[in-house]
Amino acid sequence: METERGEVRGSKMKSKKGKKIFAFRGIPYAKPPVERLRFKRSEPFGSWEGILDGTKEAKKSFQPNVLSPKSPFREGGEDCLYLNVYTKQIRHQKDGPVPQNEEQNLPVVVFLHGGAFVVGSCESMLYGPHVLLDRDIVLVGVNYRLGAFGWMSLETNDAPGNLGLHDQYLALLWVKENIEAFGGDPGNVTIMGESAGAMSAMYHLVSPISKGLFHKIIALSGTCSNALLHNDRRPRTYGNALAKKLGYEGEMKPELVLEFLQKQNAIDILKQSIMFLDWDYANPMSWVPINDSFCTNPFLPKSFSDALESAEFSKVPVIMGSCKDEGLILTAPFYKSSKRWNLLRQNWPEWAPLLFLSRERELLTDADKEIAKEIGEFYFGKDVDISELKAGEDVLAKLTEIYSMSYFHAGFDQDSKMLAKSGAEVYTLILTHPPAFTLMDIFRLSLPKLTLMFTCRSFGFNPFKKDYGVCHGDDLNYLFPMSPPGFPNAVVTSTQKEVQQRLLDCVSSFALSSKPSFSGLSDDLWKPVDVNTGLYLELGAQLKMERNAELSRQMEFWREIRKKDCRVKLSEEPVTALYDKIAIER
Repeated sequence: METERGEVRGSKMKSKKGKKIFAFRGIPYAKPPVERLRFKRSEPFGSWEGILDGTKEAKKSFQPNVLSPKSPFREGGEDCLYLNVYTKQIRHQKDGPVPQNEEQNLPVVVFLHGGAFVVGSCESMLYGPHVLLDRDIVLVGVNYRLGAFGWMSLETNDAPGNLGLHDQYLALLWVKENIEAFGGDPGNVTIMGESAGAMSAMYHLVSPISKGLFHKIIALSGTCSNALLHNDRRPRTYGNALAKKLGYEGEMKPELVLEFLQKQNAIDILKQSIMFLDWDYANPMSWVPINDSFCTNPFLPKSFSDALESAEFSKVPVIMGSCKDEGLILTAPFYKSSKRWNLLRQNWPEWAPLLFLSRERELLTDADKEIAKEIGEFYFGKDVDISELKAGEDVLAKLTEIYSMSYFHAGFDQDSKMLAKSGAEVYTLILTHPPAFTLMDIFRLSLPKLTLMFTCRSFGFNPFKKDYGVCHGDDLNYLFPMSPPGFPNAVVTSTQKEVQQRLLDCVSSFALSSKPSFSGLSDDLWKPVDVNTGLYLELGAQLKMERNAELSRQMEFWREIRKKDCRVKLSEEPVTALYDKIAIER
């Protein structure tokens, strides 16, 4: 087919219900961020010559193996700024399901994948159109820079950071200029993100650069008030530390550090960018979005909360979703090995601030340790000696609650209310019914057990069947194929099928009209957030507006914790505490 940028050849797919889908994968939306563009903002790709082959997967960003970060088997490359487009109708396509009369442009959903800003991609076996395009939308999946390549900042215009966000902006710009050729409406674009993708979507909400390129947001399991996004040091200290790990010995002048880093092999940067290894591979997390007010043209000139308070954000409708037991994704490794809990319980005051508040141990204060003590007392009891607690089901369930609150639910409640108070129309939901397959199993089982589970489930039997709750990422199993080789079907029971249809109702109706509704139910069932009641939609076996009393009690506790956890000045001290092995291996 013909686009504004050139001709592209696609392929055909089918939805779960057999609807024909035209897939155009691997379309370049920005120039490859290599050589002079490494660690810099990219630029629109422009046009291509000849016929672009859009039948293969989009190239993904350079990243470690998610199950074994130190493994030599790594994925992707620096040339990664590509997107996928899926549509059921394209202009002048004769053999597709296009009406004879002039077709109407469909709502566009631009999906931003998760992965803690370090891993992930928009590949079709995970985030393809097979489920969503049973509804009338056009789906766009975006690959963007990850890890140090996407988020390292030297606090200069030449190495500003937030490159992953800027890549996403260029993808949104491409959508505005090109999506009509694919049957999409450039005037009706929804950004839908999950986890780090949801945090990215919420940052676009307050970015002056992205303004006008989208018209609504669906943020699943992620918002900007999240412990993952906190760092104790100025951004450039992490860039300087990376350069030193790669052998830099010169003055720490940004232009010299950048010149050095641009000359290094990409594989070496990837290896050394997994830097701290203090608790685990992701603690602390150096490579995240930052305030870049030092830039001439900043992407995030203000913090999320400051932008809302000053009404400097795009006032578009927002859906914020969460899973009931988000923290299971972080507790899962504790189920795999008791060593983790034993290490945490034996030195709770030092480890807890890192795990639940993202405080670097090298910079811990007495106030941080006092907050850790309060968290322990709230969840385990004032008279309980945490160091004596064994890693039983009850203890790990409490740990899951702590993780759920510190990384997800507390920010979900806080940011939705801030948005509503600032005049935005916000809808909140919590998913309470689990799919038949969950990410919890992938991260809690050892490799031999995981292999056994996949083998057994291919024959219809699950040897490790246990319902721990609704884990982070479980909503994806309802909305996308999530079908890498060996993955079992996630939607099996009649209730799971009904939940899936409800979520599809939610996405498709909101993308079309900016107001979510459900087939066969009252249009005013799901009410926008009321800052006084904080009611949310409980989406499970039943649909109802709810405010769980225990959840409210915990949210109130974390609201008080966040008031105390307000360190403002970032440290300029260089990073010195780096390890070769994670904590349980040292």
